[in-house]
Amino acid sequence: MPTIRLVPSSYNTSHSSYASVNNATNMYYNTDHTANYATLQGRNINSTTAYYIFINGFNFGDVPDGIQVSSIEVKIRCYRNSNQRTGANYRLRLCSTAAWANAISGTTLSSDIGTTETVYTIPIGNLDLDTMKSYGTGFSIAVPLSSTSSSRPYVYVYGAEIAITYTLPIPYDITSNLNGQGTLTPNGTSQVYSSDDYTLYIEPQNAGDTVTATDNGVDVTGSLVQIQSGNEELIPDDYTSSGFTVTDITNAYTNISDGNRCTCDLAEGTTGDLYLDIQDLNLPSSAIIQSLSCEVSLQISRNDSSSSMSATCQMYSGNTPKGSATTIATTAQDVARNTYTLNIGTWTVSELPDARVNFHMVNGASSTHRYYYVYGVSFNIAYEISGTLYSYTITNVQENHTINVDIASGTSSKWWYKVNGTWREVRNIYYKNNDSWVGVAKMYTKNNGNWES
Repeated sequence: MPTIRLVPSSYNTSHSSYASVNNATNMYYNTDHTANYATLQGRNINSTTAYYIFINGFNFGDVPDGIQVSSIEVKIRCYRNSNQRTGANYRLRLCSTAAWANAISGTTLSSDIGTTETVYTIPIGNLDLDTMKSYGTGFSIAVPLSSTSSSRPYVYVYGAEIAITYTLPIPYDITSNLNGQGTLTPNGTSQVYSSDDYTLYIEPQNAGDTVTATDNGVDVTGSLVQIQSGNEELIPDDYTSSGFTVTDITNAYTNISDGNRCTCDLAEGTTGDLYLDIQDLNLPSSAIIQSLSCEVSLQISRNDSSSSMSATCQMYSGNTPKGSATTIATTAQDVARNTYTLNIGTWTVSELPDARVNFHMVNGASSTHRYYYVYGVSFNIAYEISGTLYSYTITNVQENHTINVDIASGTSSKWWYKVNGTWREVRNIYYKNNDSWVGVAKMYTKNNGNWES
């Protein structure tokens, strides 16, 4: 399996007067590097106070899209001099930003840095690749510097890296071909990755038409499922953000019942927006939307500041707002976790694939961060089918497929009626003649000016 090794390209200091780096470019390598080192030095004072160097700037943009991650390791090659303090408070750890207070849970090295050049693997706790990527260039290896005497503490760093071992899913082509009158969704060739599922919707032109299908030459007509209605609960699977520092984004890729949360950190005097994109939706063209609803589970922290703030939530289709914004907070107030039902307005089927939810906050404080917590989103769609619709599903795709669908005109049209939300076929029609009910022998419909039975 291939491994990509992301190396740092920058650093920050907690206090530039008391901590500094010489020859910083010497640490912008992976941990195979042994030729030269960067020197991290702290203030020469006998004190338990620590100052920090944050090694960061890992380019997550180099990670290929769509990979299946097998393992992640965060490593650093370094050693220290005898003046550097040891103990639990002075060990390497990972932080979400260049701040010791933003340490990521479960990611502190269990041992001290030694006085011999060594490659250390820092635990990553519950981190996954999506969460790391959400921290961006702020994702840091934090190196504490604290002196045990009147001499300076030093840590010498040769290189650091995030090593990601992965596999690439195999793309397969699934091609659907139609012989006859009707609609296939999707039509033509679609690319589906290994282990994913694929569903083809088949909509005959007339209700009485006969549908048969083969998959790679094998008759699969018996596997076609007739659909009359459907319900979909969709959750987010991607995001964009501005203003916020977003952490644990995958915790938002759940429905409203989940207990974990994504954190949106908004600095003082700024405005933040988080857009969560709803999973791709592939509704059949004949779907008639019966109902739509969206619920979000949220919490707000004003961080003990009385300065002004506001927070809202609203549905969007692409860049177009839908319905009206739901107010979450209008003044500097804490808001306990709550579930909000959004006003989502009216939608067409074509707008649904671009559905997303916007979380907006304005922080009017001059020196206080505020926090918007997102636990999950539940977007629900109920729809019905007018006429006849079939589906064919391939689960766990492992090869190319060619699906041939034949639709033959039926000998008679079918009529349908609705009972308790379900479409049923009309079997017989009667009319009254001289107080007696007489069965209709044949029904006619007009097609392009011609009457057809």
